[in-house]
Amino acid sequence: NNKLKIFIQDGNAGIMVYNQSAGNVDAFLPGQRLRVTGVIRQQDPVADSIPATGTVLIDITSGAWLVLSDGNPLPDPQPVTLSTLNASGTVYTGTLVRVASVQKVSGSWPTVGSKSTQVSISDDGGTTTVVLRLQRFTLTDSQLVQELTAIGDGAFTLTGIVVQEDASTDGTLLHGFEIWERGAGDVAAE
Repeated sequence: NNKLKIFIQDGNAGIMVYNQSAGNVDAFLPGQRLRVTGVIRQQDPVADSIPATGTVLIDITSGAWLVLSDGNPLPDPQPVTLSTLNASGTVYTGTLVRVASVQKVSGSWPTVGSKSTQVSISDDGGTTTVVLRLQRFTLTDSQLVQELTAIGDGAFTLTGIVVQEDASTDGTLLHGFEIWERGAGDVAAE
């Protein structure tokens, strides 16, 4: 949708950086250390103009940003279970996590060029589920689609960013957590 939505993390705390138009911001690269200033708010998954209770973000649309350095190591993913995310996901929102022994319990793996899509995953046989959102820009990479196809319904380890913006089906605002993958390196068959 041409909006900038990236995540920055310092230690075990992360936050989304948002701009109304990605065309107004130079591309940021993994491993850059940034200083950003803007309005702190929360994002609604349906419309960015609606006040919400979802992922906390820094809106730099009228703010500023500066790249302080390049080539910094990325944070190590925090090992979690999906039960932990469902119980206390707020502390993980915006951060990189790793979940072992995950299986797809509903939905279909996307094909190359698919728009943003989602599947439900579980690491405890379906008792606890979380949405895995597959991002449009990663689905141009046939390697990710090949990895997902090879995994099928089998177990895999998932690395991704925790986001709180799963809208309920009854029209009320947010109620859960999702994991957003970043590319083929975030899924590994077990």
